[in-house]
Amino acid sequence: MTSEDENFPTVDRIRLLDDSQEHLRKDPAFLHAFQPILLLIANGYAKKGFYQTIAKKLELEYTDSLPVKINDSKSLSNRVGTKIQSQYLFFAYQEEDSLIIATPDPTPLRKMVENTLPFMAEKPRSIIVKICPISTVREALSQSAYILSNQLAESRLKNSNPLLSSYHILTKRNSRIALLTFLGFLVLLFFYPQPVFLGIYVFINVFYFLLNPFKGIVTITGIFAPPSDTLHTDRLYLPEENLPIYTILIPLKNEEAVVPKLIRHLRLLDYPAEKLDIKIILEVNDSKTLAAVEKELRLISEYDPDNLVFHIVKVPLGEISTKPRSLNFALQFSRGSVSVIYDAEDRPDPLQLKKAFSAFLANKLDTLCIQAKLNYYNPTQNFLTMFFTMEYSFWFDALLPGLQYWRIPIPLGGTSNHFLTDTLEKIGMWDPYNVTEDADLGWRLARLGYTTSMVDSYTFEEANSKLWNWIKQRTRWQKGFLMTLLVHMRTPKNMWQELGAWGCVTSILLFTTNFFLPVINPLLWIVFLLWYIPEMLGLHATIPIPHWLEVIGFINLVLGNGIYMLIHALGAIKTKRYHLLFMTPFIPLYWFLISFASYRAIWQIFSAPYAWEKTAHGLDK
Repeated sequence: MTSEDENFPTVDRIRLLDDSQEHLRKDPAFLHAFQPILLLIANGYAKKGFYQTIAKKLELEYTDSLPVKINDSKSLSNRVGTKIQSQYLFFAYQEEDSLIIATPDPTPLRKMVENTLPFMAEKPRSIIVKICPISTVREALSQSAYILSNQLAESRLKNSNPLLSSYHILTKRNSRIALLTFLGFLVLLFFYPQPVFLGIYVFINVFYFLLNPFKGIVTITGIFAPPSDTLHTDRLYLPEENLPIYTILIPLKNEEAVVPKLIRHLRLLDYPAEKLDIKIILEVNDSKTLAAVEKELRLISEYDPDNLVFHIVKVPLGEISTKPRSLNFALQFSRGSVSVIYDAEDRPDPLQLKKAFSAFLANKLDTLCIQAKLNYYNPTQNFLTMFFTMEYSFWFDALLPGLQYWRIPIPLGGTSNHFLTDTLEKIGMWDPYNVTEDADLGWRLARLGYTTSMVDSYTFEEANSKLWNWIKQRTRWQKGFLMTLLVHMRTPKNMWQELGAWGCVTSILLFTTNFFLPVINPLLWIVFLLWYIPEMLGLHATIPIPHWLEVIGFINLVLGNGIYMLIHALGAIKTKRYHLLFMTPFIPLYWFLISFASYRAIWQIFSAPYAWEKTAHGLDK
């Protein structure tokens, strides 16, 4: 090794690495010499030329150009065990028998290299250490590893745990069985309309009679029960060195219109800049969004010339194009021990990262996910956004807290879920073939023995204000719920063993109600029209129904709809959206829209199971 290698002076790269703190203590003279620069860096203000200055001080070569294609078999990273996500942002390759190590911080490499070289059959003639910007290392890493990363993004779960993957959700055999069943139903309906309708009526009412009390009790418990964990505000003011590096994953697709607002709200987060690892995730062909992101980052380049906080991750094209696939790809390059997802239009609580970390500290060790609450910042834009806001208030402020209280697996929201990164990787990350990957992951992590906890912190999103845009979004959600139900019902015996009787039965009831209630609700109304209306007019009823079923049907009609109206109203009261209460009597109109989207989802599960109908954002006034 060179003389410089023997000393390996310490470099504190804006304290981006958790390990850097210990190295600093070993060389206080170097820290003192660089104190003015480190203070600027620690606050996120890295000036241009910082790395050239470090290279000069260390008497090392500086470079900002690395090959994007290397012979991976010769890379030292394969021998020292450096992961793709690379806590040390380490990159190495051989050139003319010389090992060239390009890194923003040489300190962590010394021991790895020294411990590995004696065991290598083919030793490099010399070792050259070069200092280069973090952004350059990131680009080289992502380019050189993109083939493996892309394969893992699509195939990790289906290869490691195929029974919990949505890949091949419906085999040809299952599709034929479903088609024959439907045709058989149509034949019976044609030849025996009255018995078939009567059977439908019995099934629907029994289904409602069992499920309505379950969901009503869970929801009302969530509204009135005290939180299971009190947020300790003292943990929000932990010393910065005790806070973890936080990776923020933001998948974007055709979102150029909302990029400026997104960057602005991300910069409002109350978290040390040197501890942030923000991944802006784009598919390689999304040139408009890329241009918008680069434009915004240029505006802040005076303070962050190498994008130390922001990292653009370009996702290669693959077999499918889904949000979870992009998340899987980007997660492999994350540096944070904790990760969170935000959507393009999100406005998270500035303290949410600290609150989520506080919740991890306060909860049991088996807690893998902390779910923040979601709601909308444009609730009164039109009638659709009012209904949507009431639904979200019911879901995140009533139902999910109730599920946590009763220890029922929580279907995650699509954003603002915080994970322990390493554990998330170990369980296979997200299912790239499931179009409601969040709900699926919540059920899967429960089956694997982990828990999810709610935190009292809000992320505000844009409520969908355009009807067809809303229907496409809800179709995808309902299709994902059906996919998730089909996946987890493949092995009910395994699920019973993993969740126990209570967790198994209640989670099935939850996902069943989310999908099938909107499907069967119109059927109930059809039966109502064919029997009650003629009866009221003194005509012969099309479908004769026994009196006891008539009573059950009336109870379901009045109490069932009444309970759902009540819990939506309570959700609005709990979130102090009192101005939405006058919409309560009209909620059944909103449910008909959900029913339409559900039938559309059934069609797509056969015709286009992995199609991801993109939701347009930036429609709020």
